[in-house]
Amino acid sequence: MLSTATTRARFWQGTDKYLKPCLFILLGLLVLQTLPLTAFGPGGANNIHVYQALAFLQGHVYLPFSEPGINFDIALHNGHYQCPFPPFPAIVLLPFVALFGESTRVVPISLALTALNIIVLTHLLQKLSVESRFIPWLLAAFFLGSPYWGLVRGSATGSYFANIVAATSLFLALNEAFGKARGVLVGLFLGMAFLSRQLSLYTAIFLSAILWEHPRFNTTKERLGGLLAFGTAFGLAVGVYLTFNWLRFDHPLDTGYSKWILTDPFMAERWKQFGSFHPVYFFHNFVYMFIQGFHLEFSSPMYLNKPQVDPFGTSLTFASPFVFFAFRARWKKILLWGAWLSVGLCLLHMLFYFSNGWVQENGQRYSMDFFPVLMLLVAQGIKNVDSTIWKVAIVYSVGLNLLSFSLISYGYDFYYKMLLWGKATLMWARGG
Repeated sequence: MLSTATTRARFWQGTDKYLKPCLFILLGLLVLQTLPLTAFGPGGANNIHVYQALAFLQGHVYLPFSEPGINFDIALHNGHYQCPFPPFPAIVLLPFVALFGESTRVVPISLALTALNIIVLTHLLQKLSVESRFIPWLLAAFFLGSPYWGLVRGSATGSYFANIVAATSLFLALNEAFGKARGVLVGLFLGMAFLSRQLSLYTAIFLSAILWEHPRFNTTKERLGGLLAFGTAFGLAVGVYLTFNWLRFDHPLDTGYSKWILTDPFMAERWKQFGSFHPVYFFHNFVYMFIQGFHLEFSSPMYLNKPQVDPFGTSLTFASPFVFFAFRARWKKILLWGAWLSVGLCLLHMLFYFSNGWVQENGQRYSMDFFPVLMLLVAQGIKNVDSTIWKVAIVYSVGLNLLSFSLISYGYDFYYKMLLWGKATLMWARGG
């Protein structure tokens, strides 16, 4: 007679051989779920980076309209509307905007970047000697159980798409750093991330540690040379950003955030009272990053219909609990400290910011600024955690994402209409 523990262990081991096809099926279902957004959802008219790409194609940096007819964050300077965000997502969109203009659909581009990310992250985990049995689970955790998939779903809007582009760039930088460690490429990839999401800057600490420890470099002189190449390439990206600021706002250090026209009343009031960074934001952001659970809000008048998820999101603790396996990571000290410094400083920075990523379907989308590094710590940590625990945590995270996605906007209405259609069909079959 097998013990309960032995039976459970054999069950989980037996599922490993089915995991890859199950993962592809689940990815396929989520792609299908995204189809309404891809084929019928809003085009580039809702994405500020599409307009920035149009501006580049027209030979200037200011946005090509006299009055914005859509609801996104925008800055006004010297009579011109400007995008207050870094320019690289617009550069990614340039060839598509050149072909399709404002009709450019960004969600399919995000899906293509996701396919690239799956390949790059797989190679990255293999470079870190992560056992093959762990890799499908880690892919499921990141792409299906983290805020990432919500970003793909929402990438018709500019901020979400910028997160996707930054994550892609960070994975490319990490893959190069752990691979051939060509400092120039590592710096360029990090520069692409920085020119998408500024807080990607903190990943430079971890990348520097990787390059310093890389077996390609045998002497201190070679290590310093690799770091110099990395710093020079990244410095070029910083120079591009400073120049872009100067062209938009007449000063290299002016990002335009002070010129935002905020359309959400509570955000505008926060900015008016306390500015963009202030200690008063810390508690709210900390609660939503680590404490807030998943909950739904029902609509009036009877509060029985159309549930919506909390627009401020769900904490990582309750949305993606597998992230805490990162604390079990065992690595070379310089790599471990470098990774945690990158994650910790980035996290600390965003906890004092006036927004936590609102609006978001589940999880905390700003965490994607450090999530690629955090996933490598998770990959090192799950080796030291009972397989049943970390598998249940990942399955739970994926399931919660699926639940939250199915209860918002078109999702709930679709399922409700399908239920009514099924009921009507059953009554017709019974002759009623």
